[in-house]
Amino acid sequence: MKLKTFNKSNLPIMPTGKPTIRFSKSAGLITFSKQAGINLGLTDKTRVELCQNEEEPTDWYIHITTSQSAFELRRKDDAVNYTFNATPLVRKVLETLKIEHAASFIISGEPHIIGSEKYFYIITGNPIGAK
Repeated sequence: MKLKTFNKSNLPIMPTGKPTIRFSKSAGLITFSKQAGINLGLTDKTRVELCQNEEEPTDWYIHITTSQSAFELRRKDDAVNYTFNATPLVRKVLETLKIEHAASFIISGEPHIIGSEKYFYIITGNPIGAK
């Protein structure tokens, strides 16, 4: 028998209390952590878009908007996480970052202001739990 050991030294540590966003290709699911929800002021009916910097394709931003074409967030019962499904978007984000299946990223605390709109930077250079 050959056993492989899993413990804190060889598993990715998910940062507790940090504002994160997770992309999972298997379900096409995008999930905002509890702290991200608090920092960004998310609610069940918040609408979001993800924006890519065309000059730097690995730079992604979260834009909270009222646009009817944006993705509407949801929560299951009293879950602390906000989610939405968008398989093509998840594939595009992970493809640009050369990540196969899933990863989480910390969201910047201070938004970039363009016009009067706020865009929150997803810190893609340091993926957490990338698979």
